[in-house]
Amino acid sequence: MGRISCPDFIGRVAELEALGAALDRARAGRSPTMLVGGEAGIGKSRLVNEFTLRAKSEALVLSGACAPFGTSPPPFMPMIEAFRVYAHAAGEEERARLSVKVQAIAWLLPELERAASHRQRVDDSEAGQSLVFGQLLEALEAVASRELLVIVLEDLHWADRSTLDLLALRSQTARAAGCLTVATYRSDELDPGHPLRPLVAELQCSAQTDRLELGRFGRHELTEQLTGILGRPPGHAVLEAILKRSDGNPFLAEELLAAASQAPGGTPTRVRDIVMARVERLSEPAQRMLGVLSAARRSMTHHALAAVADMTEQDLERCRREALARHVLVRTDEGAYAFRHALMREATYDGLLVSERERLHRGLAHALDAIPISSAAAPSELLADRAHHWYHAGDESRALRSAIQAGLAADEVYAMPRRLRCTSGRSSCGTRSMTPNGSQASTA
Repeated sequence: MGRISCPDFIGRVAELEALGAALDRARAGRSPTMLVGGEAGIGKSRLVNEFTLRAKSEALVLSGACAPFGTSPPPFMPMIEAFRVYAHAAGEEERARLSVKVQAIAWLLPELERAASHRQRVDDSEAGQSLVFGQLLEALEAVASRELLVIVLEDLHWADRSTLDLLALRSQTARAAGCLTVATYRSDELDPGHPLRPLVAELQCSAQTDRLELGRFGRHELTEQLTGILGRPPGHAVLEAILKRSDGNPFLAEELLAAASQAPGGTPTRVRDIVMARVERLSEPAQRMLGVLSAARRSMTHHALAAVADMTEQDLERCRREALARHVLVRTDEGAYAFRHALMREATYDGLLVSERERLHRGLAHALDAIPISSAAAPSELLADRAHHWYHAGDESRALRSAIQAGLAADEVYAMPRRLRCTSGRSSCGTRSMTPNGSQASTA
């Protein structure tokens, strides 16, 4: 495989049209803002890059990005970065003109400080902040007055509070006519209490602001993406495996395809690290609850989790709420809970000790044993799940007995291929991975 990323831009037609319409509004003298959200790896930067490549024929494009500097990111980082690129490329006359607009922050822009005759300083912090805000907006207006302007602010989930306040002020006052602001952020990083959450809600109430939330690729888009990488249509098995494990996330799909030739069926280290970084930010009780769900291999109801997790109702509810808020778990249509990605389940399960796996499988097997066969909607699946968990708990005799019972139950409804799977090999019946939407809910 010669490449690991698709050279073609796939899908996102409506999103590109929305960005183009916002640029038309800026051309007409308005000051629109477009918020582009989505989970990590969904293609926000790819979309914005495609848009700016097309916009550069008629507009000046300036870009700046936030970076994860812990709890104290540098103030105005993406805006300063964008102006620094502009100042570096501009002539001496333009730098001198712009330096007049940003004397209060000339120390952050050495390119402009050389052109400034003096540095302006205000001792009062509130007055100083207002001065900085005003001068940054004046600088935007100065650039936008010369040509149509697009300013891209990437990764706002890492932005400092001053940058967010400046964005809110710009949107509320509709300043910098002729300038389109495009801001990207990871929606799955917006934990409860994150300062960007209320700002996004507030900005959406403004007539100047629109929001795009990027969804995952469907089968058609994923096929196009893999075809672009491989240079030929992917095989059915490859497509199905990557669709199930990535759940249509373009970045995860590329990483899985790139690693397939080296370790078929395995999880690439880089993907595992990215996935586990989210899980490891959860509390220890929440991680224990996820360990139970990862061993179940399917979605689980609240009662099923309670039966195995050995947690109080209050603690379980708190952990479940935490995992949902951090976008690690999702609710299924059946009211059960599943990992957001199959890769999250795999990475969590891989991180368990062997003794932990055996203990969890034993607990799941006992929970399934407590369910009367007569009450099960699908007896063969219930029995197959018992076989799977008893096998991985190390009790092969119980696993074999459950596998034979599962095969006989499948035979009752003439499911011959399933009967063969349930009664052969290493208790393979019931070992299917959780579907991407978690629709295979456990009855435990």
